[in-house]
Amino acid sequence: MNCRDVVVIGAGITGLSAAWELSRAGRDVVLIERADEVGGVIRSQRVPRVGVIDLGPQTVRSKDPALFQHLEDLGIADDRIVAGENGKARYIVWDGELVELPHSPGAFIASGLLSSRAKLRLLAEPFRGTRKGEDESVRKFFKRRLGKEVAERLVDPFVAGVYAGDPRQLSMEAVFPELKAGVDRSGSIVRWGLSRMRGGKGDRSKRAAELFSFPEGLAHWPRTIAEKLGEDRVWLGHKTVSARRIDDVWEIRTKVDGEVRTVHAKQVVLAVPANRVSKILKDARRSSTHALKDISYSPVATVHLAYRRESVTHPLDGFGYLCPSAAGRKVLGVLWISSLFPARVEDDRVLLTTFIGGARDPQRAYESEGHLIDIAYREHRRFLGASTPPAHAQVKLWKKGIPQYEFGHLERIAAADRLEEENPGLHLAGAYRWGVSVTDCWKGGRRVAEQVLQAEASDAPEAADAADASDRGAEAAGGAAAEHDEGVAVA
Repeated sequence: MNCRDVVVIGAGITGLSAAWELSRAGRDVVLIERADEVGGVIRSQRVPRVGVIDLGPQTVRSKDPALFQHLEDLGIADDRIVAGENGKARYIVWDGELVELPHSPGAFIASGLLSSRAKLRLLAEPFRGTRKGEDESVRKFFKRRLGKEVAERLVDPFVAGVYAGDPRQLSMEAVFPELKAGVDRSGSIVRWGLSRMRGGKGDRSKRAAELFSFPEGLAHWPRTIAEKLGEDRVWLGHKTVSARRIDDVWEIRTKVDGEVRTVHAKQVVLAVPANRVSKILKDARRSSTHALKDISYSPVATVHLAYRRESVTHPLDGFGYLCPSAAGRKVLGVLWISSLFPARVEDDRVLLTTFIGGARDPQRAYESEGHLIDIAYREHRRFLGASTPPAHAQVKLWKKGIPQYEFGHLERIAAADRLEEENPGLHLAGAYRWGVSVTDCWKGGRRVAEQVLQAEASDAPEAADAADASDRGAEAAGGAAAEHDEGVAVA
């Protein structure tokens, strides 16, 4: 029986990252994906007379040296295009207008986004009591510490932009674990922030955060990883039917073109949405797999509209804008893609991506494409001065858009830990576990690859001891020398 070292199921950026790291470590890896292309929600298309459209995530933001080294290793670091000054200005809708978010202490003081009373309220934050060991919603935490206006006008749209979530339902301990723990220790957001600044002094290795993409869209990244891995290691169009442990080996069955294909591996990585885990691990304990099924995902529709440049009166001098719940808009926000990456869009075109749905308004994401386009167009007329219908319109619905770290999420992740303990050689990864951003998922892939290698190393002494005992018996009976076979066992 031909047995691979590792099978990775799911070719989103998490699975690709894991497979890449394991391949570089010299492991025999197979990456299985049921779709006909890699990348998961990272999808890019070039549209004639428009430019490049990203159907899912639009940008990557990072200052992690490891990520930039990874891009160097792939040979695409110099390909990236970085958002310029326009990426710094961000707006929210408030009182029926676009209001720029302050990005400096002076701008914050001068901004009319918060009332004078709300700004004074911030000074009392260090004197607010902590609730150690008690979880609370993201909204309740920030409202209690920073006031209602901050929670409503700043935190709410931020959560909509990152999680497409409802801050009233998201768990503070799950979404902001470091901040929550820091406030519990220091008693204040201010004191926690100051301690972090002091701890970072003298670190000259830090670089400024960079907001970037690629000329052909973000999909250039996962496509390059797949290309480097090679067709023999990336199986597209293979739907995983089951993964079960038989003795000390995992048997993975896939279906392709109506036929069942079987592959065996010492270890398996499931880099799939949480709800698919129980469908694949049919023999696993239900109490553990069912807990993962309880992780909800918010549906998100991305609506991409391109206009002739003269049809939009707003200068589009920024990243885009977000809509707080209290603003009562039918969209979560709008990104001004042609301002962020002008080289990706035709000179006479403006490209806008509008996000609709999320945990705030999930059913709206499922409305007809025509209605979603109309919602986005009306939004652009209202705030950006779009005077004529779009020259191009395209909609993509992500039914399982973004996992929601709601109350009980940490207990569900503990169930994932138990599932791994109950099934040696199993590793779970994905946006539901270590963060929802593209960079979080990439880091999650590296993390799970390291876990695979550590598990392999921890098993090696046991294998060596067993081989050594067997060889001593063979040696006593006149068999082959133990040293040679022990080396094979360790390898």
